[in-house]
Amino acid sequence: MGAGVAVTSEHVLTAHYLVLGASTAEVVGLDGKTRPTSRISLDHESGLALLTVEGAGFEPARLADEDEVRPGIPSSS
Repeated sequence: MGAGVAVTSEHVLTAHYLVLGASTAEVVGLDGKTRPTSRISLDHESGLALLTVEGAGFEPARLADEDEVRPGIPSSS
């Protein structure tokens, strides 16, 4: 069990060790619904995994504009 962040409505980015060696995985959204993944893509160099969750309809995380982000500024959400 671990955490991830929606980067598109159907893709969740997470740590690769959470799904390393898995043939299947499930994602639980903030609504509490469990959704199966249709694809797991691993990048061993970065240590990240991208999970494809067909038809999930997640709201992707919002990235701040360049002028909004500076070292030492805590996030607003």
